[in-house]
Amino acid sequence: MHEAIPLTEKYERQGWPSLARPDLTAPPQWSLALITAVERVRNHQLAPNGEQLTFIWDRGDLSDVYVLSAAGGWPRRVTVDRGLVAYWSDEVPQWSPDSAWL
Repeated sequence: MHEAIPLTEKYERQGWPSLARPDLTAPPQWSLALITAVERVRNHQLAPNGEQLTFIWDRGDLSDVYVLSAAGGWPRRVTVDRGLVAYWSDEVPQWSPDSAWL
């Protein structure tokens, strides 16, 4: 026969007995503003020649495509007023093999 396991503390999740959760404190560099930000940079792609990087920047209700020089500087927007697209259904910008076209 099996002996019952004595429970010294009671934890429940949705009515089911459960073990205690580990400490769920976020790392100190995380902030609520960071993890819930509306602005998001995603779907980045380095040009084949390694000189430029393209990415999609979600800002407000737009998802525009930007290009940034690998040497630094400010990103340059290459689309204007592109509607907001969910990241899971959007395409990654693609470079031509010679890096001349996006």
